[in-house]
Amino acid sequence: MLRPILALLAISFGSSAFAGNAYYSATVTKTLVDDVAYGSCMALVSPFPETKGLDCKAGWVSFSCSGDFNSKEIGYQKLEAAQLAMMTGTKVGIRVDDSKKHNGYCFAQRIDNLPN
Repeated sequence: MLRPILALLAISFGSSAFAGNAYYSATVTKTLVDDVAYGSCMALVSPFPETKGLDCKAGWVSFSCSGDFNSKEIGYQKLEAAQLAMMTGTKVGIRVDDSKKHNGYCFAQRIDNLPN
């Protein structure tokens, strides 16, 4: 009797049903600002967030400069940190959350500039 219940629970609560986040070191290769979509600003990072087991569209992360998931000011500060890393060729530490998305692209909850 216990085995069928455990099997049902395992199916019901499979890992794909849970949102996730990951913190990892990345390189920023592009940034964008858009007045309509993507939470208004994004960065293309490598490795891509989906390679870290997250449910995200390929490559890009949103900083939510639109103010949906953090203040607009914080969103633009995150974008500036990404631009600094891109222009100086340094890496960032980035925490990506796949429970918050803009147009299917995951939200970057945190970004840290890292030394060479």
